[in-house]
Amino acid sequence: MSVEQDIAELRARVVALEEAAKPVDISGEYGDKEVRKDPQRWQGPSMVGKRWSQCPADYLEMLAGLCDWKANKNDEEFASTGNADKKKYARYEREDAKRIRAHAQRAGKSVQTNDAQRYGATGHGASAKHAVDRDDDDTSLPF
Repeated sequence: MSVEQDIAELRARVVALEEAAKPVDISGEYGDKEVRKDPQRWQGPSMVGKRWSQCPADYLEMLAGLCDWKANKNDEEFASTGNADKKKYARYEREDAKRIRAHAQRAGKSVQTNDAQRYGATGHGASAKHAVDRDDDDTSLPF
């Protein structure tokens, strides 16, 4: 890599960090888009046609990573061609990645909340899930 490429990459990272620090609005017009295509590495059921808010957190993390990858590709094309549209598309992809991660965080919290309600405050369910009735006497051992 040349020094110019290193500098361009560092600038892109700074822009990405600045964008990531801004608050995200997932209740607006673009806050809960429909999934158009599954990430290529996704092994679960297809989420095409569902809204981001209807998808599991691990799927959303993978989708956000795809948006980041697309944004980086658009940045590279902008750096090499100077096409201003590519810079605009990179910004849109990063905004989508932020919104998707916000939905993933919300989905992850709802999973944790449901587990806590189901298995108790400890989270591992020792009190409810693994309870054993001890009606038999201790003289009959199974071994």
